[in-house]
Amino acid sequence: MTAPIAHYRFVPGEFDADAWDGLITAAAGHNLIQTWAYGEAKAAQGPWRAERGTIVDGGGARVGAAQAMVRRVPVIGGGIAWINRGPLSLDADGEVRPTDGHQAAMLAALKRHFCDQRGLYLRLAPMVAQSAFDPAWATAAGLTQTAVPGWASAVVDLTQPPDTLRNCLHRKWRNHLAKAERADITVRQGHDAEIFTAFLDGHHAHLERLGPEAGLDAGLLTALQACLPQARKFYLLLASVDGEPASGMAFVKYGRSAEYLAGHNNPLGRGVNAGQLLLWTAINRLRADGFERLDLGGMDEHATTPGIFEFKQRVGGTPYRLANELESIPNSLVGRLVRASVARARPGA
Repeated sequence: MTAPIAHYRFVPGEFDADAWDGLITAAAGHNLIQTWAYGEAKAAQGPWRAERGTIVDGGGARVGAAQAMVRRVPVIGGGIAWINRGPLSLDADGEVRPTDGHQAAMLAALKRHFCDQRGLYLRLAPMVAQSAFDPAWATAAGLTQTAVPGWASAVVDLTQPPDTLRNCLHRKWRNHLAKAERADITVRQGHDAEIFTAFLDGHHAHLERLGPEAGLDAGLLTALQACLPQARKFYLLLASVDGEPASGMAFVKYGRSAEYLAGHNNPLGRGVNAGQLLLWTAINRLRADGFERLDLGGMDEHATTPGIFEFKQRVGGTPYRLANELESIPNSLVGRLVRASVARARPGA
């Protein structure tokens, strides 16, 4: 280890949206889950509270940042601190520091603050690719790797020319797109309240038809939309055929990145390949607006519905998987009870 683990500290602070997002926008691994709006939206749903802070080195320089969602246990005390896709490195050049010591020291600082000092069960999903994560970082920090795999998705490079992006599409996906482009499909795009309400109508119908596991909770979508500034409201697309709703998609923007957040496609939409038309329209619009990458919002061969997995896989993005989740259990009865509760709520955790 090349950086003194004990010299890094987590410093909690109060941040408004501009201050927090301004801090992390240039960070390596900048992602939706660590944005101010996402933390506030989760808190609005309860029973979580967003806590944010920076990680400083021995000289007091900011070298990292993390947003934790904290849930306290009433009466008996204790609770859980959940850090998803963090911490983020704040190196001046926007790149993750190359030393193992930096990574281990950031993890150790979070473990000391949340677990050792506050007695919270710490669960952490690193924003580091599985292939790049060294288990020795967790060991040195006093954390244990769990068997729960990290988030998996794929990223489309929007800096490529449109012809290149289209050629990256799987042949069958491209053929479905061509058919959709010839069909009589009406596409609406926008950010305003009216189109968001129409999108939610389709999303509710989608969840009623396929069950709550088929998409994000509508309450979370509504809370997130409310927390976003006007310039970053969801980019929404709706498709209809002869005035009948067929498909819808919602994208969220952060920094120079966008993410496919939610979508629905009813039998009418599937019949005319409306999903292909909407996603391709979004790719071109986001590229024209200067966005550099589009995360397809989850593409896990073990967890994603097969049809959705195939739909996203055939877009031609670069797949990735993050490192397994980590944990630290306080040396207390409450800590062990919280850990047991997490295991019951999340089989395999």
